[in-house]
Amino acid sequence: MQYKFLIYIFYSYSAPIGNPLEQEIINRGFIVKWFSDIEDGKSSKRIIGTSISYLQKDKSHLKSKPLNLIRKYKKRKHINYFAFKSYNSLFTIK
Repeated sequence: MQYKFLIYIFYSYSAPIGNPLEQEIINRGFIVKWFSDIEDGKSSKRIIGTSISYLQKDKSHLKSKPLNLIRKYKKRKHINYFAFKSYNSLFTIK
């Protein structure tokens, strides 16, 4: 079985740590690839551009979210919180 490894580098200073790791994986006969968004310095621009283009797309094909009434009831029951719960004592102004 041929294993494949993907090394993700998030910070530029983590590359020296990844190089010996890559060499050891290659010595064991496996495949290694690097993945990093920080090399060109334009990752923020790509993320913002993709987000804006997604927001402008037609989303009529997407289904609406379910109400999850049973799940909400179970959560409220678990923490004993109901908005329509009456209070044990009357409010008094002192």
